[in-house]
Amino acid sequence: NNLMKLIDEHNVENTKKLLFAVTVDQKIEINNTFTLTKWKDVVGYLNKSQLHCLMVINVNKFKNFVSGFSITFEYSFDQEYYYIPKLTARDICFGINSDLINAFIVKKYQEMFFEGAKRFKAITGYISLEVSRPGASPNTSTYENMLDLKYHEHSPKFDEFVRGYYWGNIISKKHIEKLGGVSSVIKYSPGIVKKLSENMFYLQLADDVFNFTYEQLRELKSFFKPVLKEEQSISKIKYEMYIKKNPYYARLIFD
Repeated sequence: NNLMKLIDEHNVENTKKLLFAVTVDQKIEINNTFTLTKWKDVVGYLNKSQLHCLMVINVNKFKNFVSGFSITFEYSFDQEYYYIPKLTARDICFGINSDLINAFIVKKYQEMFFEGAKRFKAITGYISLEVSRPGASPNTSTYENMLDLKYHEHSPKFDEFVRGYYWGNIISKKHIEKLGGVSSVIKYSPGIVKKLSENMFYLQLADDVFNFTYEQLRELKSFFKPVLKEEQSISKIKYEMYIKKNPYYARLIFD
């Protein structure tokens, strides 16, 4: 609620908001232009732990999106995915058009990101600047897409593997263990390290989401190696097709 209000107050007018939400039992789906009534329904489902996924997008000319808010919660239910029962993770995606954000919005965004992560006991999450907007949640991250990973197959391992390496990253207990423990994370993680709870840390690559180098990104990728899925041949092909031709598609490196 606060973030939607901030965007309205501090950015351009006539911004269309799109809302996509699905409950755990998948009997109720809201996929329409944002209205206050629909938003209140979504908040009600969220507070009752009945929401499976939520995506809110501020749209302005459908370009330059920020895939800015992806938190994976504790997963404790069976979702029928293509009629096959699979244990999948709950996911929230929140995208804001990059033309509409500024330093003030990013700062507030982070605060709400931290609050949401702690409140919902996030397993992992990230903040990134990308051209592609969040798809129909639950959806793969840009990195997972490059590795040709399927959400319903990969999400049960989110507690062991992060969803990529981005400007802002949330890691939890098993990630921390695989990275050498808390002391190792604090000492060797590139960039800014913030403790969110006893078993949850936030790693941020640089102060400014718009301004960090590929060398910094490469350093983070190297540090994250124990918690990243192994890259496949398809990764290089997709990298050549999408990212290399358009570096603003996503900030990823496939050497």
